[in-house]
Amino acid sequence: MPLTMHTSNSGKRDSRACGRLAQAKKVTPLSSDGRDPSLYWSLNQKLSSIVTRRYLINTSPIIYSPELYCMGSLNMSLDDKLKALADYNACDISDALLKLKVPGAGFLADIAPHNLSPSQSPIIAPAHTVLFAPKSSSVPSSLPPSSHFADLTPPSTITVISQPPGQRNAVLGGLVAARIQKLGSVGIVVDGRIRDISELRSLGVNVWAKGASTVGAGGESKCVGVGVEIEVEGVKIVPGDIIFADPTNGVVSIPQDKLDAVLELLPKITGADEKVRIDVLENNSGLQDAFKKHRSNL
Repeated sequence: MPLTMHTSNSGKRDSRACGRLAQAKKVTPLSSDGRDPSLYWSLNQKLSSIVTRRYLINTSPIIYSPELYCMGSLNMSLDDKLKALADYNACDISDALLKLKVPGAGFLADIAPHNLSPSQSPIIAPAHTVLFAPKSSSVPSSLPPSSHFADLTPPSTITVISQPPGQRNAVLGGLVAARIQKLGSVGIVVDGRIRDISELRSLGVNVWAKGASTVGAGGESKCVGVGVEIEVEGVKIVPGDIIFADPTNGVVSIPQDKLDAVLELLPKITGADEKVRIDVLENNSGLQDAFKKHRSNL
């Protein structure tokens, strides 16, 4: 049955999220270290994705290597967790990550959608990382011989590409994006420049980037790794971290070992904000007093 989101008010949104979380039970984590970038996660079967009326989610079970992905304390499948996240926006996610002291609150700064409507719903999926280095760099490539990074794209992921700062060339163009899309990626986030804008639009691929260029990747860059830790504006991302790409508010990365804590915090944070809104707009309360009353104990 197609899944839909009702967003008439945050109270209903919070009650649904609370209902999902209330059914959760404690389970034993699969790993003591969920963020080891040397352990590359794997998909045990090809996954399919669908776009519902309100959000894009994976509909087949995603099975990661247990060494890398820790399901944590909530007895929910990853699909259920992504569905729960879809009740919120990127600002809500960053509010939770800020409470959890995640650097930069997970926000990937200055990265904007390039062919999406602000009315489009967020795209939420695990990260597949790609690392570029300066063309003159002595850093060796870890890619298999005679391979292109686009050919190594796992399905039902969001490809996150890291480009060295200050470069004028693009690291993503129409042909590369077409291959990534063909292999099942649901979106591409580029910490750098893209090109072939018209071609990207005609493909219908979901792309976020910092800027554009007319110059191909070979101008100044070379790919040196996939499935490795990357850093975007101080935010570290490893494969399997959850990318929340919101066309309206921006892109946020959720560390996989913080996902359960984020889900527990979200209904509390948004519920407190709704109470503040009611006190200020309906009860004529001062904003500072309302913040102190409803937010101070989070």
